[in-house]
Amino acid sequence: MTITRRNFIRSMALNSAAIAAATMFPGISFASWKPIDLPAGSIQWSKTPCRFCGTGCGLLVGVSGEKAVAVKGDPNCSVNKGLCCVKGYHSVQILYGKDRFKTAYVRKNGKMVPTPIKEALDLVARQMKASIDEKGKDAVSIYGSGQWSIPDGYAASKFFKGCIGTNNVEANARL
Repeated sequence: MTITRRNFIRSMALNSAAIAAATMFPGISFASWKPIDLPAGSIQWSKTPCRFCGTGCGLLVGVSGEKAVAVKGDPNCSVNKGLCCVKGYHSVQILYGKDRFKTAYVRKNGKMVPTPIKEALDLVARQMKASIDEKGKDAVSIYGSGQWSIPDGYAASKFFKGCIGTNNVEANARL
């Protein structure tokens, strides 16, 4: 990486943000995240909303090959005007964390065991159906996330309100 004034300031800002994040979230290490030096023009930038707090900040995610490698604020977004908080700037790291779950887990004989996603979803569907059959449609609810995308929230609302017939949908906005 060529050391320019801009690269130096950017590096200091990223390191400061990582230190701040590490103190706010003990046990999370940003030390393994290494900057990569890619040839100019090798990153494709795509617009996306930040999925952390639900404020609606706009991000530009840089993709090289099949991998997201960089994040920056979208200067055309009226919410954040090109700036991001520490969570937004580090949002790509969450995709590649060594401790990230890559499969579903189900409790069997008192222990959490890796389970194929189809089996886990079938279990959830059976348990929901049993609860609805026994106690009625309001026996189930969904607690969503500020990280939901708009289509995620729409699908969840349609499923719970339209298909099941319950109003028990919470996207964490009121909590």
